[in-house]
Amino acid sequence: MALNGAKSALGFLTRLPVSVPNPAGDLVAWFWLPGVLAGALWGLAAAWSGAAHKGLWLALTAEILLTGGLHWDGWADTFDGWMASPGSRAAARQDSRIGTGGVLAIGLALGVFWMVWPMAGSLSPLWVGLPALWARAAIAWGLQWKPVDASSRLLRWFQEEHRERFGWITLVITTGITVTVMGWAGLIGFGVVLIVVALFLAGMRRIYHGMHGDMLGATVVLTELAGLAVIGLLGRGLT
Repeated sequence: MALNGAKSALGFLTRLPVSVPNPAGDLVAWFWLPGVLAGALWGLAAAWSGAAHKGLWLALTAEILLTGGLHWDGWADTFDGWMASPGSRAAARQDSRIGTGGVLAIGLALGVFWMVWPMAGSLSPLWVGLPALWARAAIAWGLQWKPVDASSRLLRWFQEEHRERFGWITLVITTGITVTVMGWAGLIGFGVVLIVVALFLAGMRRIYHGMHGDMLGATVVLTELAGLAVIGLLGRGLT
């Protein structure tokens, strides 16, 4: 049962060749596992490059290869809809083409990554990997938010099957890993990032009148941005 849950989480959040015809009900409890894999890629990139920006591009590329880059698609789609008029937000978000809002959002995110990487990349590679782990925990947490947008069949499926409740397990395990790696300062950092995510989800939920999958993809980018910034600031204070 546990193995099926782990395989389901890997099949859901990565592009690894994991075949799970019937996803386990507790797959959200295993979202931390893809987070550990993504975090390992970020940590290896930091160990190789330190503060040099080549490590950032390696980390971003490796994560896209692991996950398929759907979080970037969600980031762009969320802001495409945000910049559209209220009556056309759903259509703009669901359009397969990236609009002006999406292009600006991606450019802004990459710019922030560029600024915060030198500050965080010079720290312990284990620390640098934490934001990618936190990002998958943020998805698990976001699945519990209501109401769900009528167009989001995936989120409705999670909540109708009560699968989202297992997200608390991912949050607890993520917290444990964070404290083990970074001590209580890491717990403070994780808490700050969750506050940022909560403000983002609350604002977008109000704009869209409900939760949808693109918002959860967007939280991955936001969490990694905020996480790297917070870890960089905490690292300067601790070293």
